[in-house]
Parts: sequence; structure tokens; C-alpha cells
Amino acid sequence: MVLCGLIAAFFSGQANIKLEAYGYAIADATKAIELDPSYVKAYWRRAVANTAILNSREALKDFKTVVRKAPNDRDAKLKLAECEKLVRRIEFEKAIEVAEPPSAFEGLDIEAIKVEESYDGVHLGDEMTQEFIDDMIERLKNGKKIHKKYAYRS
Repeated sequence: MVLCGLIAAFFSGQANIKLEAYGYAIADATKAIELDPSYVKAYWRRAVANTAILNSREALKDFKTVVRKAPNDRDAKLKLAECEKLVRRIEFEKAIEVAEPPSAFEGLDIEAIKVEESYDGVHLGDEMTQEFIDDMIERLKNGKKIHKKYAYRS
């Protein structure tokens, strides 16, 4: 068991956290926990690394484990409370999040738009023609507009 504890300590991820290599720190801490599930520092370090990469839910699980295994650790209790607060805030923000409003053009049936007979420009068929493009350029140069049906088409 002593050897297992030493190996677990080797994989605890301290250096990777200091180097901000959080993915490696999580992997090392996970390996340390597999080797010695009672090694509290591995849970702590994995929680710190998960917090750093904004994976608060996973961090919360590990902080809870740390507090359960070391109930007198004040720092662990403080970190757990902070993490719980952060998770609640994230959940609240998700709950009140407003989706993007639908585009005004989303349900628009362009083919249903009728071109008035008074429109004096070239009419656009199924495909863009050079004649239509030339007419459109001239209309815009002269301060005229193209019909909205043609403007809405892409």
C-alpha cells in the first residue's frame, strides 16, 4: 500500500497544474485516483484543473469527495461552496437564456410576392441574366430601386 501511495503521489498532477497543462493534470490525477482512491490530493488537484478549464460540474464532484474524505479541511469547504455557487449561476444563466429571434425572412415565400405591372425594370426569371444585372446597375445609378421580390432573392 505504501508503494501504491507513492505511485499515486507521482501521478497527482501538481506540476501540470503549475504549468497550466490542465488536461494532463486531470489525466494524472485520474490515474492517481485509480491507483489509490483514498488519495485526497488527487481529487483536489483534479477539481482545481477542472475548475481552470471551466468544467465546474466535474470539479464539483471532486470537491464534494474531498470534503467527504477530509471534513475538517476549511479550504476544501470554501472551494466547494464557491464551486456550488458557480454551478448554480451557470444553470441560472442557461435557464434565462433567450434564443436568437427568428429572422424576418425565415417564413417569407418569395414566390408569392407579385411584381406590379407598373414596375418598369427588367424582370428576373429563374436565373440571373446579364440583361437583369445591367438594368439593375442602371436603375441604382439613376436613383431607382429594383423590386423587393428581386432584392429578397439570393
